[in-house]
Amino acid sequence: MKKMIVASLAISLTAILFISCQDNHAAEKKTAKKITGTKEENKAAIKTDGPAIGSIETADYVVKLHRVFDYKPEKNAVMANWAPKKGYRFIYLDVSLKNKSTAVIDGGFVFIALKVTDMQGIEYKKPATALAAYLTDHPEAQNQKEYDEMWGKFEPNEFHRELVYAVEVPENINQFELSLPTNNQRKEWKKLQFSL
Repeated sequence: MKKMIVASLAISLTAILFISCQDNHAAEKKTAKKITGTKEENKAAIKTDGPAIGSIETADYVVKLHRVFDYKPEKNAVMANWAPKKGYRFIYLDVSLKNKSTAVIDGGFVFIALKVTDMQGIEYKKPATALAAYLTDHPEAQNQKEYDEMWGKFEPNEFHRELVYAVEVPENINQFELSLPTNNQRKEWKKLQFSL
């Protein structure tokens, strides 16, 4: 009797192990399928250019500011640390970049240099939590692939558009300037005025 119980347990364990291995093998196939494909197949969908508030053009690229809007997330348990400081609000920049040169340019290098100031020249911070707060409340607006493309390398004639980041500004200020360097040395800057 004991031999039958031991044999039955051994068969059950073997069957469970076999099924488990098959499940893992199937999961591996699904994962592998997600990451296959050419670079073109995995590229983000390109948004349309469209109307703009204004643009900054250099010898290498064109940056357009398509839309600016403000948003103050509600303070709740999830967003408690994501809300702007008292007396401040977040403004969001919908921006596009087009490489008009014959060389590859770095979108991250362009956007890391971008500054938003008020008309007195005071520069405002770009908290990472600001964009997260908006996209948590508005998941339909999230396009992670296009966002990643914005911060990556742009081939000649390549174009991308996305909410690039948000800036924390005082609630009582409505006139701003967006500034970008015209070259890698960041000695010359171009400016674009906008208001809310």
